[in-house]
Amino acid sequence: PNELKTFAEAYYKEKGTVIHQVISSDDPLNALANIRGFFTLGDVTMIDTNPDKPGLKAIIDKIPDSEVKSLQDFALVYAEGFQNGGNNQGIEDLTGVNMDVVDKIMNDGVGAAVGTYFSKDLDDMISDVNKKVPPLLEKVTNITSNADVIFGELKNAGYITNAQKQVAVEELANIEKSLKIIEEKINSIDENRKMSEEMMKGTKYSPYAGQAAMASGFNVMAGDVDAAIAIYHEVQNMQASAKRLHEELGSVMEEIIASHGIVEMLNALGASKNQGYLGNDLVLMTGGNQEIKVNISAAVRMYQEGQQELQKKKTYITKIAERFQEHIIDDYENQKQKVLSNIRNIETNPCGQLPLLRKHVFLPYFSPVQIDKVEVTEQFNGLSGMDISHLMEGLTKSLTDNEDFLESTKSNIEQLFSKDRDLSILFNYVPGG
Repeated sequence: PNELKTFAEAYYKEKGTVIHQVISSDDPLNALANIRGFFTLGDVTMIDTNPDKPGLKAIIDKIPDSEVKSLQDFALVYAEGFQNGGNNQGIEDLTGVNMDVVDKIMNDGVGAAVGTYFSKDLDDMISDVNKKVPPLLEKVTNITSNADVIFGELKNAGYITNAQKQVAVEELANIEKSLKIIEEKINSIDENRKMSEEMMKGTKYSPYAGQAAMASGFNVMAGDVDAAIAIYHEVQNMQASAKRLHEELGSVMEEIIASHGIVEMLNALGASKNQGYLGNDLVLMTGGNQEIKVNISAAVRMYQEGQQELQKKKTYITKIAERFQEHIIDDYENQKQKVLSNIRNIETNPCGQLPLLRKHVFLPYFSPVQIDKVEVTEQFNGLSGMDISHLMEGLTKSLTDNEDFLESTKSNIEQLFSKDRDLSILFNYVPGG
């Protein structure tokens, strides 16, 4: 590690690179600054982004470098195992246990177990477990041997409670125990096969060699299947432990990881400028005796989206007036003109109404009766109950009130932070933008 650090520092010095770093003292990566594989270059400004917590560096510095290496090794194996696939694929990459093979044995019975065995799937899985579990167990054991110290320091630093510490220590011990059982089952498989081979040597020239071979084969298969079932149950136990660890420590990990994020750093840097961030939202704070916090991003969104909604509302109000004029006022006049047109046709062509007269008065077909004149007395009542002026006034007033609210909110915020000359630019609204 020291040779690597010396080489890297010389390399960057020769390049003439000017490096300035702003680092959070609470950043989990900062906790690794003094361990193998990590070194600091250039000019560094340290910022305490989470004053309520001391950071992990003091904790990591108390753990021997060799044990930190075990933590790193396990984290790498775990991450590589689960980032390339789902839960089952992660388990297989981590432990060698092929859950598809074991599920088939568990769910489909002995027949499936025989078929799986003779297809070599089970044999391949056992071989893979034998390769992966021992080194994994060694890493986990290194962690569990220091678990009380690691989680004790996290408790002392205020990251976790004593109850959470007990859960962490207990579940890591359970995971270690399950891995040991899996390792024991793998060893029993090897011993069972070696014993079977020795027995077969003794019956090589026996007339019962065939029967002995069959019995030996079934004995090996039974041992393998028994081990696979035991491994399956231990994997379930490890999954349950991992789930409980996540439930108990998930929020703690989120808080630690947040110290690696840009938001916490921006909040710390902005504290002197009376600004910070809530998620991705900019928050400005006034000074004085009474601090006022304003989510500027939310205010700008409210103003701009409000303007868009008000524009839609204006359009709807205009359409209401247009539709009322078209479908009520104009249509009434159109229907009235149709009636008047029909009246004029009747009055100018009285003879044409004779068929209508015959429907109501009996007249012989050759009757000389004629219609000489028709006079229609018409009376059109005006529309009633169709005054919507009160409705339009109410809609218009609502529109005006909303516009006044948005503008007054904008004006008050700009006055509150009058020194920020760029603040008004944020509120500029461009339709469609």
